[in-house]
Amino acid sequence: MARYSVGFQGNPRVRKAGTSVSYTPDQQREFIKCHMDPLYFVEHYVYIKNVDFEELVLFKTRFYQKEMLDKMMSCRDVIVKLPRQCGKTTCVSAVLLWHILFNKNYGILVAAHKGDKARDVLAVIKDMYENLPEWLQHGVKEWNKGRIEIETGCFIRASATSGGSARGDVYNCIYLDEFAFVASHVAEEFVKSVMPTISSGKTTKTFITSTPRGLNLFHKMWTDAVENRTNFAWVEIKWDDVPGRDQAFKQGIIARYGEDYFNQEYGAEFVGSSRTLITGSKLMAMRHTEPIKSTDHLKLYQYPEKGRMYCITADVAEGLGGDCSAAVVFDITQAPYQIAAVYRNRNIDTMAYPGVLFDLGRAYHNAMVLVESNFGGDVARTLQNDYEYENVVATARHKGSTKGGQGISHAAKTKLGLDMNILTKRVGCTNLKSLVEQDQLFVCDADAIQELRRFVVKNKSYAAEDGNDDVAMCLVMFGWMVDQGYIKDLTDVNVRQKVMDLNKDKIEESMTPFGFIYDGGASESNNPVATKGEDWRWLMDDDEKNRDPEPDWGDWEKEAAFERLYGKLN
Repeated sequence: MARYSVGFQGNPRVRKAGTSVSYTPDQQREFIKCHMDPLYFVEHYVYIKNVDFEELVLFKTRFYQKEMLDKMMSCRDVIVKLPRQCGKTTCVSAVLLWHILFNKNYGILVAAHKGDKARDVLAVIKDMYENLPEWLQHGVKEWNKGRIEIETGCFIRASATSGGSARGDVYNCIYLDEFAFVASHVAEEFVKSVMPTISSGKTTKTFITSTPRGLNLFHKMWTDAVENRTNFAWVEIKWDDVPGRDQAFKQGIIARYGEDYFNQEYGAEFVGSSRTLITGSKLMAMRHTEPIKSTDHLKLYQYPEKGRMYCITADVAEGLGGDCSAAVVFDITQAPYQIAAVYRNRNIDTMAYPGVLFDLGRAYHNAMVLVESNFGGDVARTLQNDYEYENVVATARHKGSTKGGQGISHAAKTKLGLDMNILTKRVGCTNLKSLVEQDQLFVCDADAIQELRRFVVKNKSYAAEDGNDDVAMCLVMFGWMVDQGYIKDLTDVNVRQKVMDLNKDKIEESMTPFGFIYDGGASESNNPVATKGEDWRWLMDDDEKNRDPEPDWGDWEKEAAFERLYGKLN
């Protein structure tokens, strides 16, 4: 039945902005009560469509919907893990409706993995709004598939989740629907670009809901919330919380679609891909640790310590904002090996990257540096020739192999860096798998863990299912390096034999032989080329910084790296 002779743009169910409405005393009291008690508002004035009878009924919340509503009203950040078809959209839509009715100048972004899914949420909110009594409505200024705005300055916009989703408006609340289904690189870009802005407000809110889909960013954010690593409040809805779902329902779904389908879609379990390099159970168990210190690009997990040995593997990108140039510092003093630091920068070019590797290598006791040479050959040569860094790893090509031109011949010329071809990547992946699964390499870095969770079989090799795998490739290079005997000779730790003792499964025997290492002390006379950018002084602990005697790290304290690492503390 029409309520307004002249609605907004011909819609008689909503009134046009500027239309006056008179309130009775009872309506004024009800308005205030709805404002003070969101659950009262929802259960007395929000109508939804009954799917069985195709008629409007008042929304009577289930117990888990009341928990969702309570958390979303009382907490700033909320993450919800739930099964399919449990009334999630109805509950969240009612919460968002309350926020625009009882605030002024309040902006909400509804984002989903697809734009039409976000617009579906907005359509539910619009239906609820149209069926409110006229004294609860406000005049409408904009009313379309992608955005609604009312005369109090409140609005809701629907968009696909992307790094640019939140541009153009100021938002007080962001709702991310089915966040686990957003491509990993898009989800990470969104979180890094949008979340700091929304989190900077004192009253801003973030709501995230999703059914699990693999071990992705949603899994990380959920795990961090449950383990109290973040400020997110969490709500978990179980499959049998939903009325009508019993063992007969479960067995019916399993019989039709399989147990894995039920576990993920209805059991709301995080099911790892069977195609990942590292087994799903191991990936599920992996937990990151917070770095001791960090900058925009470098995360420090261990200070350089005297008496310990380190090596660095480095992946090289173009520096155009796509893939990252990445470097991982490993403590190889003893097994299990540890990650000491991770560098990751998508904008550094190949001219500046050797300077970063130089400073990082010098900081970690002239660590051996293995550079991927497919794209990074110039980086390795610049590091050795221009910076006169003598501990750059070189490899040799050999005859007698049909794979990637690799074979065995010590007469072959050496080459700085490592060609990542089918053979070397296979060896690196095989060894990395054994190292991680047998707890001989502890991966503590969040980026590394996320990349391993999407590092899957792709075109008969391993690569990122989507997004970046730059840090993962540094780990693969370390896996290759471990197999070459260099670390065993240097540290007297035969990890390969240790892994074989722990795991009797045969490790792939084919490998590219390690060439040789350029080793030696620091240059007596020449200074390295000074670089700009990272300030590395904080790599030293307080004892190192404040020690009066010069550190016994060779004569490089006289060089430019010393100034960056030790600099004046003030």
